[in-house]
Amino acid sequence: MYKDRTITSMSDYANKDVVTNQALNRQRVDIQMRYLELSETLFKALDPKLLIESFFLESQCFVAYSGIEYINDQFDFAVSFGEEGAHSLAYEISIADVDLGELKIYRSHAFLGREVRELEKLISTLAYPLRNASMYFTAMQSAYRDPLTNVNNRGAMDKILPREIALARRFRTPLSLLVLDVDKFKSINDLHGHQVGDDVLQSFASVLRDCVRDTDLIFRYGGDEFVISLSNTGLEGALELAERVRASIERCHQYSNVQMMLSTSIGVTELRDNDTAESLFLRSDSALLEAKRRGRNCVAYL
Repeated sequence: MYKDRTITSMSDYANKDVVTNQALNRQRVDIQMRYLELSETLFKALDPKLLIESFFLESQCFVAYSGIEYINDQFDFAVSFGEEGAHSLAYEISIADVDLGELKIYRSHAFLGREVRELEKLISTLAYPLRNASMYFTAMQSAYRDPLTNVNNRGAMDKILPREIALARRFRTPLSLLVLDVDKFKSINDLHGHQVGDDVLQSFASVLRDCVRDTDLIFRYGGDEFVISLSNTGLEGALELAERVRASIERCHQYSNVQMMLSTSIGVTELRDNDTAESLFLRSDSALLEAKRRGRNCVAYL
């Protein structure tokens, strides 16, 4: 007796091969289309922060990971998304010997060899968009940078502050704003001249940079008035920073060849549910006026 068995002809094998090859071809086309879509998405993002965020979100369709960090020392620019993990991959990105910064990718468990190869292919699609974003970043820095103090100007504030408010609401994190100026700055210009006045403003901005975090934003609003945006910072933390700034300014004594006492008045407020960029600034500016009414060289909040 022979047991029942299935006999498969050579033509049946050939048909199976055709089906398998068709499936593989569809898979290859699908992957190629996803790469093209990723590449198009990246080329549309000229803001380096949005570019890295887009890469972080889109690349996980290919390889899952928990966090990403991008650092470009040339432009003093750093951004990160997600969470760090015990395992990481680091890549220096460059085009034609032009350094475009370092990219780090994190997750909690080790990357497999095939995942590393896949990520390297993905990162190669990031190089030219990063170069374009770097050029755009340079142009924007020039357009939105105050040439005297080397901090952001009012145009930058008008552009960036609404975005900071949107991010705070999106991630449900606090945001605070400081408005401050140099007490009796007009008399400094009148008594010592504009060169000394410019030196005071440069020193003032330098002190602000030393006091804030890398994630905080400093703007020269106009004249001797400055604005500081504090992301992920509530009123209590903002008041602590304001007092640190006030004390640091008070310790400054030498400007050009002139010795003088300098002080600052600071208005502080925290983002509220119905705030716009304008209302947030106006309330902080009103707090600055309150500090002036209290005798200057102090911090007030509303």
